[in-house]
Amino acid sequence: MWIDYLPGFVVGFAFGSWRWRRVRTVRFLVELSILAVAWGFACAAACCLVGG
Repeated sequence: MWIDYLPGFVVGFAFGSWRWRRVRTVRFLVELSILAVAWGFACAAACCLVGG
């Protein structure tokens, strides 16, 4: 199932953006918050699909 690969993608994206772009702390925190929001929506959607 695609949801199984989501954590790996999120971690890979976070580390990739940190490594390749050498982001500043502020920008990294902004990206991290966006990823956290996206992860929350994904979890909510998964819960709705499983529960509903």
